[in-house]
Amino acid sequence: MIHLPDGLPALQALRAEGTVCASYLLQQAAVAGVPGDGSLRVLFLNLMPEKEQAELDVCRVLAASKLDVQLIPVRFRGQTYKTTPQAHMESFYLEVEAVQGAFFDGLIINGAPLEHLPYAEVRYWDAFCRLMDWAGNHVRSTFHVCWGAQAGLYYHYGIPKFPLREKRFGVYVHRVLCPDSPLLRGLPADFPVPVSRHTEVRAIDFQNTPVRIVATDARGGVGLAVDEAARRVFSIGHLEYEPLRLAREYQRDVALGRPIALPGNYYEGDNPAAPVRHVWRTAAELVYGNWLRYYVAPGNFFQDPAVTKN
Repeated sequence: MIHLPDGLPALQALRAEGTVCASYLLQQAAVAGVPGDGSLRVLFLNLMPEKEQAELDVCRVLAASKLDVQLIPVRFRGQTYKTTPQAHMESFYLEVEAVQGAFFDGLIINGAPLEHLPYAEVRYWDAFCRLMDWAGNHVRSTFHVCWGAQAGLYYHYGIPKFPLREKRFGVYVHRVLCPDSPLLRGLPADFPVPVSRHTEVRAIDFQNTPVRIVATDARGGVGLAVDEAARRVFSIGHLEYEPLRLAREYQRDVALGRPIALPGNYYEGDNPAAPVRHVWRTAAELVYGNWLRYYVAPGNFFQDPAVTKN
C-alpha cells in the first residue's frame, strides 16, 4: 500500500484506478525518526515541471510494488514555481530542512529541464549539493532520474554531461549488461525505456569510479547505472512516465514552433494520430520494485546471497 499526504490529488486519481492507498498528515508523520506503521519511508524531490503529473507517475510505479511505502514530497526553501500552484507545493511538500533531523529508507530525485545550464548556474545547485551530503548519512538508498541522474553522477563522481546534436526523444530498447544486478531481476535481455533529453553521459567517464553501468540504450549509451556499495541508482531515462507524457511534450513543442522530431518507436506506425504503444510499464514496475526490495528495504541487499559486491 502506498501512503500519501492527505489531500494530495494523486490519492484520488489512484483510488479511481483501483489502487489501495492510505493518507497521512504531512507535518505529523513525515519527520518521525522511525515510521510507526513499518512502511518504507521514501523522500521525493520533485524537480519536474507539471509536478502533479510527476507525482502521479512516481506513485503508480511505487504502488505497483505492493509494498508499504510512505512517500514524503520535499522541496527546496525559497523556490517559486511556474507550472504548479505555489499553494500545492506549500500544502503537500515539506521543506528539505524539516526532514533533516530524521533517517529515511529512500530518496527519489527526478529530472528538470535544465540541461542547457552548467550545474553551477542552476539556481538551487548549492541546495542540491547540501542534500546529497546529508543523504549520504541519513538515507539508505537514492534513485536519481534523468537530469537528477546526471547531476548526481557529476556531484558524486565528477562524471560530466555532453550536449547531443539533436534531442533524444522516444521509446528505445535498452540492453541488460549485468544480469546479476538486483535492480534488473525479472527483466528480459532487452526492455523499452522512454527517453527525453538533450544531453548524455558517456561510458568512458565511468572508468575508475565505483559506478557500474548495468544497462545501455540501443546506441550503446548509458541507460541504468548503480553504485552498489553506496546504494545509488541512476536512470538516464524516464521509466516512470505514464503513456501520454511524450505525446503531450511533442504537441507542446509543435504548438510553440520548436524544432522537435516525432518521438521514436512511440506511436503505432509512427502516426501521431494513432494510439501510443505503452510497452514499458512492466519494466518500470520491475525496476522500481527491485529498487524498493533490494536497495531500500532494510538489510535485503547485503543479506541476499545472489548479490556479489564489487
